[in-house]
Amino acid sequence: MSAMDGMSAMEGMSAMEGSAGMAPKYAYVLMTRRVSDIPLRLISQMVDLPIYANYDFFVVSDDNTQDINEFARKYPRISFVQVKDSVCETTGYIKMNYSIPKTPTSWDKSFYFFTFVKPDYHFVWFIEDDVFVPNADAIWNIDQKYAMDGDMNEETAKDLLVRLNNRNDDPNNSKWIWHVAKGKIDLPWFQGFLPACRVSRRLLFKIRDYVKGEFKSVLPVPEVKKMGPQPIFIQSPVSAPTPDGKRTLFFLEIMINTICMQSGFNCDTIPELITIQYRMDWKYGNIVKNQLYHPIKNYEVQKGFYELFNKTKI
Repeated sequence: MSAMDGMSAMEGMSAMEGSAGMAPKYAYVLMTRRVSDIPLRLISQMVDLPIYANYDFFVVSDDNTQDINEFARKYPRISFVQVKDSVCETTGYIKMNYSIPKTPTSWDKSFYFFTFVKPDYHFVWFIEDDVFVPNADAIWNIDQKYAMDGDMNEETAKDLLVRLNNRNDDPNNSKWIWHVAKGKIDLPWFQGFLPACRVSRRLLFKIRDYVKGEFKSVLPVPEVKKMGPQPIFIQSPVSAPTPDGKRTLFFLEIMINTICMQSGFNCDTIPELITIQYRMDWKYGNIVKNQLYHPIKNYEVQKGFYELFNKTKI
């Protein structure tokens, strides 16, 4: 399936639908530059398990020149999504990846797709393709552990499951790349690390509100200590407005956590994601059930680990 031109938001849709006892709907999204077979074989270990009855599985790829029809025929339980770059550009869904010159990427396209095209999932797992999931029931186990209560009460729902959530009240903090948030959103800012994360629908809608210029923080802006004249160092290009003057998304490791916290929503840093690291040479002896691992960029290594851990061939 493809998300193309002309899709609009489902305005007025409640953030949490359903009656008492109704199970929430989940989406599992693999984000990749180009579709490859091994990650699909790994996802296929999940899709037919009865525990995933309330889940749908997606692959969002960045390279629109790749023909994905053969993959769609081979893996009919997985939905394959390509979004034209121009769709994201005209709606402001660009610039989520600070270190990648090309925009939009599969991150921008995934957020567009699950905000405007498929907004009916209560929770969406966004998983980069160098994240390794060692056991097929890992995602379900995590969702059960951090589930909302049975009456679908959004106040108890975990809007963001993430590896990291660090607060910063200092606009001049140089210990990280906080400068990319300047001019984007008021303090306080929050830092995440998100190769794998789970995001609620109402948080996706708040991010949509940000792009529309309608987002309002519930947190007070911290008082910043005034300083005398300081040296000026230009650390990054000054962002120009988009041609139509609309806001865009910005660096995902600040934007997602910050909008979650400024919305007064629930963010949990969970132990199952502590193995989501920036740099790590993971060995098979490190692998533990229900943990997600990053980075393992070699698909053959992911396949080998999975087969050893589960004593199976895929």
